[in-house]
Amino acid sequence: MMKFLSDCGPQRKYCLVAILYCTFFISLKLDVASGQEHSKMLSLTPLQQAEALLSMRHYDESIKAYQELLDGEERSYAVRGLIRAYRSAGKRKEGLQSMRSRLAAAREPADYLYGLGYWFFLEEQMDKAQMYLEEAVE
Repeated sequence: MMKFLSDCGPQRKYCLVAILYCTFFISLKLDVASGQEHSKMLSLTPLQQAEALLSMRHYDESIKAYQELLDGEERSYAVRGLIRAYRSAGKRKEGLQSMRSRLAAAREPADYLYGLGYWFFLEEQMDKAQMYLEEAVE
């Protein structure tokens, strides 16, 4: 490289140095930008993080994130998100079993009844959907 630079004229040296500086600053800017995206993800609420994971198609991670929210104040949102995550991941059987077992163990079952109604609505099984949704509002 040094021999190459010594064979170059002064204008070519300046041009090469300018290219190296530009390359360095562009790569630095990209590193900062990717770091900002990561820090933005960290500044999201847990529900927003779960939604972001789902939208980025990180289905298993989003399932775990939604499951962690089921005991909190945002349970109704978490149930719907969990259903979307299971369905998007192609884990319909596992998702349906999860909702049914949570319903059986729930002290306050309305969110899980709604979730099952939503599940069957998405599956276009309207009779089952209606049954669970009606039970959820009682």
